Amino acid sequence: MEKSLKHFLFFVILFFIMTFSLTTIAQGPMPPPPPGEKGSNNNQAPAGAPIDGGLSILLVLAGAYGSRKWVRSRKKMEEFSEN
Repeated sequence: MEKSLKHFLFFVILFFIMTFSLTTIAQGPMPPPPPGEKGSNNNQAPAGAPIDGGLSILLVLAGAYGSRKWVRSRKKMEEFSEN
């Protein structure tokens, strides 16, 4: 009981330390663009990296990994129930 309480307190303290560090690193909003640059006559999109290709690859790989883990766990459960 005491050991599990120590583990619980450790993880609670770790959670609060990690949460506090995230809030202290936060930056304020970016200043608005100078008048006449964007949005006046030629609505230019802001520069940035597209995330579609990498995100779709990540989702496909995560689905494949999850299905593999699920199939293996089902096989283990079947082998265990046969014995």
